[in-house]
Amino acid sequence: MYTSYLIRTRIIRRLQEKQALCEQYENLGLSKEQCKVIDQWADVIHAKNAAYSIAVFCMEMQCCFSLLIQLASLE
Repeated sequence: MYTSYLIRTRIIRRLQEKQALCEQYENLGLSKEQCKVIDQWADVIHAKNAAYSIAVFCMEMQCCFSLLIQLASLE
């Protein structure tokens, strides 16, 4: 129960930080073209993170499968 409280507290803190950053971004007074470039950068970063997450997940699954096979052959 305490762990879930800590997780919720961290999530709330991160959301507050994100909101503060969004407000700072909006107050910069950037042109539409500048905003478009920043949005494109953000899209690229999100795509790279997604691809990395998929690759890590696949490697983790391969390791688990390999471990299961090794454990099965020990019996």
